[in-house]
Amino acid sequence: MKNLLIFTLSLLTLFMAGCRNKQATYLASPNGHIVFYPVETSDGFVKYTVSANGYVVLEPSSLGLMAEGFSFTDNLRITSISGVRSKQESYRLVTGKQLLNEATCNERTYTITNDDGNEMDLQVRAYDDGIAFRYRLNSTAGKTVHVVSEQTSFNLPQPGKAWMHPYDAVTQWAPGYETYYTEVATGEAAPADKNGWAFPALFEVNGSWVLISEAGHDGSYPAMHLDADPATGNYTLRLPEPEETYNNLPATKPVATPFDTPWRAIAIAGSLAGIVETNLITHLTDPSKLEDTSWIRPGRSSWSWWSDNDSPKDFEKLKRFIDFSAEMGWEYSLVDANWNIMQGGDLKGLAEYAATKGVGLLVWYNSGGAHNIVTEMPRDRMWDADTRRAEFQQLQQRGIRGIKVDFFQSDKPDIIRQYIDILEDAAEFELLVNFHGCTLPKGWRRTYPNLVTMESIRGGECYIFAGEYPENAPVHLNIATYTRNVVGPMDYTPVGLSYLKHPHLTTFAFELAQGVVFESGIQHLSDDPDAYRALPDFAIEYLKNLPVVWDETKFLDGYPGDYTVIARRSGGTWYVGGINGLDTAVSANLDLSFLPGGARELQLMTGNGKEGLDMQLIDISGKENLVVDMEPLSGFVGWVIVPR
Repeated sequence: MKNLLIFTLSLLTLFMAGCRNKQATYLASPNGHIVFYPVETSDGFVKYTVSANGYVVLEPSSLGLMAEGFSFTDNLRITSISGVRSKQESYRLVTGKQLLNEATCNERTYTITNDDGNEMDLQVRAYDDGIAFRYRLNSTAGKTVHVVSEQTSFNLPQPGKAWMHPYDAVTQWAPGYETYYTEVATGEAAPADKNGWAFPALFEVNGSWVLISEAGHDGSYPAMHLDADPATGNYTLRLPEPEETYNNLPATKPVATPFDTPWRAIAIAGSLAGIVETNLITHLTDPSKLEDTSWIRPGRSSWSWWSDNDSPKDFEKLKRFIDFSAEMGWEYSLVDANWNIMQGGDLKGLAEYAATKGVGLLVWYNSGGAHNIVTEMPRDRMWDADTRRAEFQQLQQRGIRGIKVDFFQSDKPDIIRQYIDILEDAAEFELLVNFHGCTLPKGWRRTYPNLVTMESIRGGECYIFAGEYPENAPVHLNIATYTRNVVGPMDYTPVGLSYLKHPHLTTFAFELAQGVVFESGIQHLSDDPDAYRALPDFAIEYLKNLPVVWDETKFLDGYPGDYTVIARRSGGTWYVGGINGLDTAVSANLDLSFLPGGARELQLMTGNGKEGLDMQLIDISGKENLVVDMEPLSGFVGWVIVPR
């Protein structure tokens, strides 16, 4: 390791020696472990390098963007550097893996000037768990500017490992961030039939873990993905594909200046715990715009569609799932696509029935618009502002508690703006929001706390549609815990026990553990009531009491693609969940030091074969760690009530 340190620092020294500005001022995190180096090269480029604990984790990487009429791509120089500013803020989320957050960073601004004298600011923040930067255009204040490309890149040292998923090709149903997460070599090209790599991307490099994503979109700028062929590990940002939205909307748009691009977020940690536990994405987004959040009630929901796709068209079938939510003490029941052609009753009557049971209804909508051709209904109520607001007013009058909006299938700026418009309008009418067929979480749950969950994952519905899903799911899901679910809530629709068209290979214990391992502000527990009623009493009680709001989260053990063990606290109870993606047994090592004094007993539910479950009470008083064995493709759930 000492030789590696000398080698990487020598590379950095050589790079700096080839630059005009050999004394370019760096920015270090508050603890000094993570350092951002902006560098002005001798051939007219401005690049950056990042180190962690003295080792290079991002080699010289490109900065810059191009706009109509001027360019910040070459012939650049750094003309001023601000002093270091310390930024500290505390904020509380309504839902998330950690509700109370402290965001402390050092920040400075680098002014970059092109050969025409135009200026662009690079705003950089260094946190103890990562680096973030964004561009700010000031020189054309009061005018509009049309950014047409961005050359930002992330140059990962090679050789190395990466855990990523492709940005899907455009189809009737895609892109929706719904391809498989897999392990690949750093720098490997995306499959030829895909359009590059999607965020977030996880890398293991020089003793650190690096997770790259983006945050802070306000609707003026597209979301991005990564170039399909990152030569020598250099991943370059790529705009939404032109054919998205059937060419009805542009990939970039003119915006009024001054304006900020979204943040480029790079979480960095010496261990996987630092990656899984980070809230860097919400640190980078605006504070809540909602003064009153008392009406936002996270919870559990029954969902009829997974076990019976036609059930949203049948009033009596939907009543059965409402009854089950009432029986389980769950807050909601989700009414999915095509409810507007319901037989035997209507949404108004269903809402009235649900109210008598103390259950809130969540209802599905198609996001289109001309930007998709998916026929599922209701359509054409979410694009036009007046139509959308009238619909939301009617939902509020009927006592509906939330909406699920599906099939966005693009990262173009007008679609990003549509997400925000839906969130703002829904908040006015006190509606929760769940996005499906959608982009990746951008930290909006902080700004708009009524956003309780998003899909952006190849989820449990694929047991209906995809013959290869059962074989791929265990590894895919054990990468998503280190990537997708790190950046925001994940509506996987967990705990599907039944064997659908393509039966799951995982055990009941694996499926049940998803309720703890996967974080989502609403957990849509996907199976039929009879499948849950057939479980042992202790498993039913677990599902009745399963929290969805977590005060804090701890990563305990695992490795991407292999297995995951996560502990989450809700009030005075710690839950621990584990899932094993391997076809061999795993012994998970649980460090119990996070438990406060007084913790005495662990109630542990484990697998016993494909469908069997065992429950045991384990005395953990005085124990510093505990080994829990997981069978192949299995899992476990435990909980500890800490006396107060």
